[in-house]
Amino acid sequence: MAAAVLVAAAVFGWVGWQIARGGLSASDKATVLSLGLAVVALLLVVPSLRLARAALGRQEDAAALARSTADSLAANIAQLEGGELQALRGAARVDDEKLINVRFRRLTPATRPGGLTRTGRLTDGRPNYLAIIDYFRRCDPARLVILGAPGAGKTVIALELITELLDRRQDGEPVPVRIPLAQWDTDLPLEDFLTRYLTEAYDVAEDRATYLITQRLILPVLDGLDEMDAPRTDADGRPLLDSQGRPKPDPNAPHAKAALKALNNYRDGKRPGPLILTCRTTHYPALTDTDRLGAATEIEIQNVTARQAHTYLTARCGHNTHWNALLDTLDRDRHGPLTRYLTTPWRLGLAATVYRDNNPAPLLAHTTATERDELLLSQLIEATAEVHPALQRYGDHTRVTAWLAILARHLDTSATGPHTDIHLHKLWPLAGPRRVPVWDAALTALLSGTVGLLLLVSSIGIRWQGAVFFASLVITTAAMAAKPNPEPVRWNWHGLRIRQLTFAFAGGLVLGSASGFAIWLVFEFVLGIVVGFSDAIAFGLAFGSAGEPSRTATPGEVIGADVTARLVGGLVFGLVGGPAPGFVGWFVVGSVGGVRFGLAGGAEAARRYLVFLLLSRRRRLPFEFGRFLDRAYRASLLRRSANAYQFRHRELQQWLARLPEH
Repeated sequence: MAAAVLVAAAVFGWVGWQIARGGLSASDKATVLSLGLAVVALLLVVPSLRLARAALGRQEDAAALARSTADSLAANIAQLEGGELQALRGAARVDDEKLINVRFRRLTPATRPGGLTRTGRLTDGRPNYLAIIDYFRRCDPARLVILGAPGAGKTVIALELITELLDRRQDGEPVPVRIPLAQWDTDLPLEDFLTRYLTEAYDVAEDRATYLITQRLILPVLDGLDEMDAPRTDADGRPLLDSQGRPKPDPNAPHAKAALKALNNYRDGKRPGPLILTCRTTHYPALTDTDRLGAATEIEIQNVTARQAHTYLTARCGHNTHWNALLDTLDRDRHGPLTRYLTTPWRLGLAATVYRDNNPAPLLAHTTATERDELLLSQLIEATAEVHPALQRYGDHTRVTAWLAILARHLDTSATGPHTDIHLHKLWPLAGPRRVPVWDAALTALLSGTVGLLLLVSSIGIRWQGAVFFASLVITTAAMAAKPNPEPVRWNWHGLRIRQLTFAFAGGLVLGSASGFAIWLVFEFVLGIVVGFSDAIAFGLAFGSAGEPSRTATPGEVIGADVTARLVGGLVFGLVGGPAPGFVGWFVVGSVGGVRFGLAGGAEAARRYLVFLLLSRRRRLPFEFGRFLDRAYRASLLRRSANAYQFRHRELQQWLARLPEH
């Protein structure tokens, strides 16, 4: 407050002195007076925000806001995760949605609470995951580890638990939040990671998110411990495979061990903090006892029985008499090779999707799990395209397979190791890791320079000063466009962070001082002062409100939000930081300059994605690649994880990555 008064007094004192000595024109007087008012308003913002933050620090206010935030968060998660659960349940056709009532086996000693038998069998006919919920609610401490083979349905079970817990949630109980562990950089403390996830994924204000975490009003459902580390490899870097043709886990698993260490230190007062963790069965036992989650109940999803497999396949494919031989084999040989193969929901769904209306005799002809996986995966995309008109528009299914294979190889050969998340703004290396940035910088500099030259010519004519500014504009814009890995942002004014706003205004002061000094040297003193202060305010407003994209947004919405945020920020910067004589001149120059700054110099991620699309024909990818991925998602070839796509199953991604390039 004192700073605002001092700065305002200095500005208005200087203006009064200039007016008294006749050193300012009428337009200069109005401009500088407006500037003084803007400075006062700016310096009042931060103290006001600090007062609001202090008010939220009162215990009764914070508790009431936390309860309200938890209730809103619960409703949001119920809608989002319920929709994702339905998408994961969906099969090739809507009427094919059949659920398998999987069984569980308790791995921890019988000293745990009762209610769940060693085999997870129930007598009341309810789905078994409901028994797990009842069991979890009685566990003390409330820590559950869900293990299962690849394709056993760990993520689906986690979603079932979340939606059911939300349905039963009482006022004041924690809100279950599913968090992909692969997104955690374990150098970041656990509570900071959880807080950041809430703010980014669900737009929870940082103060409220911190309170929810510290008061243990969040139940972390941590999905995919096995996805935190790459599998074991041989001397040539190729993954080592087990008898089922699946990658072997790395027993060292540095990221998983670091995560478990942090989870073991996660406390609720004197007791271990409540949480749910999912992991592949092969990965968790590979860790030593001291590396595992302490004070936790471990349950394992059991293999699907021959009777369950027979019931499921009869419901989905029993109309096709060609299935009689396979069904008879399941019924007759309940411990044979075919039965041992069809032991997970993933493989059962895969077989039903591929051969639903065809003869599954080839599945009987093969003997090993690797051969059967190869057979089914090689026909999955064709079978899916046959029942999804959106994919049929691309013609032969081989094109869809080729595009997905390019994408899988890109994820598998990333410079930072194998990845599963598909972000649109990170696909640009597919069209050339050097080619795209070069074209991006060149096109951006051309666009920015052309618009900037037109503005300069229309305002000051062609002078040596204009040539200097034009050259600096092109060089600066090209340098801004050459970022190695641009990240998208969104306009996040409602989630404004005081620290971010403060840093943005500080950066604006540096930028404004530099630009004001340059304009003072080239043009005139008053214009330099005005532009300098205007740029400082504009930079703070434009960039202080930019935040990371919401994890609830679709991949396409992330790109759209980046364009919107940068365009709005550019307009603010142009209108506030680009004074021009007259209202019409100010509006035109500010708007055009703002659009130029926002799109050419700001929207790096979205612009890089557009350049990738323009150059993607080199890799024979469709120009509408984002729409293609959305159609593959709706056809259940892909799934959603936060604001990224993933392949429906890692086995599908690995199979596609092994396909030869054409």
